[in-house]
Amino acid sequence: MRSIFALRVVAVAVTATFVIPGGSLAWNDSGHMAIARLAWHRLSDRDRAFYSKLLKHHPHYSSYLLEGKPSNVSEVEWAFCRAAIWSDWLRDPRGPMISAEQSRNIRDEYHKSVWHYVNLPIIHSDDPARLDAEEIQRRILLPPVDARGEPRHVLAALHHNMKRLQAPDLAEEERAVALCWILHLVGDVHQPLHTVALISPKFNFEPPSGDQGGNRIAVQVWAGDRPAQKLHFYWDSIPLSGRMDFYAVDRVVLSWLADGRGKPRDAELKLGDFLAWAEEGRNLARTVVYQHQGRWLEFKPLPAGQFDVEGLDAPVLPEGYRQLAEKTATERQILAGLRLAGQLKEAISATP
Repeated sequence: MRSIFALRVVAVAVTATFVIPGGSLAWNDSGHMAIARLAWHRLSDRDRAFYSKLLKHHPHYSSYLLEGKPSNVSEVEWAFCRAAIWSDWLRDPRGPMISAEQSRNIRDEYHKSVWHYVNLPIIHSDDPARLDAEEIQRRILLPPVDARGEPRHVLAALHHNMKRLQAPDLAEEERAVALCWILHLVGDVHQPLHTVALISPKFNFEPPSGDQGGNRIAVQVWAGDRPAQKLHFYWDSIPLSGRMDFYAVDRVVLSWLADGRGKPRDAELKLGDFLAWAEEGRNLARTVVYQHQGRWLEFKPLPAGQFDVEGLDAPVLPEGYRQLAEKTATERQILAGLRLAGQLKEAISATP
């Protein structure tokens, strides 16, 4: 059944927007919001009620999940979409109800930077065969947790938070936090550059972090365009603008549902097989992100830790690259939304 919110899409405009937090993200806020929104449309009323009730136990329900809610959007729909970007907000928590000290405490307690990605290796073809991709990958994936028992990458973090979400003896507050991580990380692992590291001693992209998922690669999107962009930032920003309001995002999601792209395809869901999802991302990174029409992308390599690309003279993305990138990004976000809904349904069915 279409929600009251959806019925008002055409008639109502709002000014509320989601601001992209600083740092390296996977999809912008609009992208994560669209993934969560598609999942919401695929959930039953019972599923929605269960997760909406759980989110009310979240430690930042009032200070973040409800912050900025437009008057004509329901609390449960707004909180669910905000929950999908809570994990990025943790990088620099701000809000009218949060002091500087509280911000530091929130970041220290909840922020987990390594949970957002995994560095499955791609070896640049111009480099010697001495690089052993299988050995590099083994060191990346194993052990899945560090000495403190904390997940070391997004795949381990997804398994960790799915278990916590389904743990009946865990405090509701902690399960609500786990839910927020799942809402976000399912989206993260579907951004190809959050699944890979390009390895190339030629460009000083050494294992295991390599080019840091495109963060050490500068390109220009259009000829004469300034400043250059990091390849990672470019992929985070497509296909949706980072400052789309709630209604604009829902119109996009409803269009996916209307044309059939937002319908489940069981053979593609691969629920719980998070490594398979990441391997899909690596295949796309190899063929669509780092290459175009079988040729390696030309780019300006950046030193580790270089954040400013202002004034850099970088190669322009080849003709046809942008169109294929946007098509691929759209497909990945849709699949992420479908898989997210599947994971959430599975979690409820497995919960005593």
